[in-house]
Amino acid sequence: MRKTNVTRWCAMMIALLLILGSLAAPVRAAAINERTRAPIVVTGLEPGSTVKVYKIVDVHINAGVPVDPMYTWNSKVADYIAANYGQYTTPGTNAVPEAFFHLNGGERAAFLNNLWNENQTLFVDPNKPDEEATADDNGTATVRPSMGYYLIRVEGGSDYLLMTGSAFPKYENGTWVAVGSTASAKQEASSDLTLTTDGTSVTVGELVNYTLTLKAPRYPDDATQTGLCISVKLPEQMALNAGSVQVTGLLQGTESALSGHTVETYTPTRPVGSNQGLSFAVTCSDHTGYLGKDTIQVTFSATAGTTIRDGAAMTATAYLDYHANGYENTWSETTASVTSHTYGMELSLTDPSGTALSDGTFKLSRGTADLPFVKDGNVYRPALSGETAAVLTTDVNGKIRLTGLDLGAYGVTQTNVPAGYPQQTATAEVTLTDRNADGVLDGGNASYYALHLTNKPSSGMLPATGGMGVALFAAAGVVLTGTGLRLLRKKK
Repeated sequence: MRKTNVTRWCAMMIALLLILGSLAAPVRAAAINERTRAPIVVTGLEPGSTVKVYKIVDVHINAGVPVDPMYTWNSKVADYIAANYGQYTTPGTNAVPEAFFHLNGGERAAFLNNLWNENQTLFVDPNKPDEEATADDNGTATVRPSMGYYLIRVEGGSDYLLMTGSAFPKYENGTWVAVGSTASAKQEASSDLTLTTDGTSVTVGELVNYTLTLKAPRYPDDATQTGLCISVKLPEQMALNAGSVQVTGLLQGTESALSGHTVETYTPTRPVGSNQGLSFAVTCSDHTGYLGKDTIQVTFSATAGTTIRDGAAMTATAYLDYHANGYENTWSETTASVTSHTYGMELSLTDPSGTALSDGTFKLSRGTADLPFVKDGNVYRPALSGETAAVLTTDVNGKIRLTGLDLGAYGVTQTNVPAGYPQQTATAEVTLTDRNADGVLDGGNASYYALHLTNKPSSGMLPATGGMGVALFAAAGVVLTGTGLRLLRKKK
């Protein structure tokens, strides 16, 4: 009996030792192969944007162990790499040299852009990546592709620089495992350019203020191409006021002077595009001057010249030339514009029958002030300081054509009547409005207001409207008077 108990006790101890031994033994992970997946995590995204990955390098593994060559170019891109980037491949094997994985930011960006932009056909269908995922509310997206080196493209929301990510084998704790990577998304530099003015309606000699704002481009820390140029082309009827160009930076609405830029007004030039007609250019050789600013602001003013005419739009255009990719010396262009208008009035003077009356004179006023005008060709425009004012006088067609008027209310008053008419005063109140700011006055289809005024002859008076009418009546009266006197004498 004692022997049986000892036997049982020994058996129990052996079982217990076997159990404890099995728990202490390391658990070996399944051997990796070329289809083993690992996470590639992309951060810094706009929520909802889509991450797509395209394999460009294959990984070779046999029986859980990498084989030589470990990395070769994927068949989709191998021929292109051999033809265009011989330094990044090994003839015969398409093996990827270690140096490729250590390119600097500029070299990698140029390579990826060329690979994608010039060879989308290499990726059987760019809209069908190897894997894709959507960024969560924290701006993170995770894909789990098989072993390889991937080109990463982000779609939706802002424009992002192309990136790379890897799912590579790594030797850890005596075995090979699959290890993913993390990529921080970098947006392409972009800028929302706007141009505004306080002078959408202008008159001759008016000072017109402009404000140009743009989102300061942002670049990765190792970016090499970060310069920009802001230039403006004013309409030919506007003249830039010397010294008025001011450049500032804003950070969350707080404005401060901006350094590291030049202002050119004598012979302004752009790095690309036409220089013809440019009024000025602001150039930043790199981003150090606006680093840390969220907005760049340029203010300037111009004076409306004597050649402004209603019906002719006066458009100022701003150009922004910058590097969307901070690693390539390739310029992108953004434009913005704003248009000003001036307006006019056409006054017509006739008698009640519609006959045009010339030599009637008028004045135009705003409030209690009479406005001075000068004759400029066949129109009257507002006079500049120092110019001798002319009298607004109806021409042979009974018209006075005014141009260069601002929007607002005007009073029209007749100051003298045509010859042969009794003194009378024709008046009118005119308000010029343009709610659409398109250069066409409300209530009509033209840039000028048509005003018709009438002068009436006195009762029983024959109007002196020109021609032979008055002379004939006068001659007939003389003849009749002479005949009557002769008859009277004979009768006596």
